[in-house]
Amino acid sequence: EEQEALASVSSLGTSKDVVARAMAQVLGKQVPATSDKTFWELGGTSLMAMTLDGALQAATGVRIGIAKMMQDGSVAGLAK
Repeated sequence: EEQEALASVSSLGTSKDVVARAMAQVLGKQVPATSDKTFWELGGTSLMAMTLDGALQAATGVRIGIAKMMQDGSVAGLAK
């Protein structure tokens, strides 16, 4: 269900593009869609993670959740 919702945002780019843009917005720096660094490695905090979750939900209609960000917070991991 999450993957379908992320895939359905093709007008916004690939799911990786959507995640990278949301991460960049929250972190205040560029995050390439090809980045293998996690949200946490890029300087994300727990408060920023909640903001990212909201931004991704607004863009895709899917709530990713902090637990998934903790498991695999990379662009590719969150785009799955």
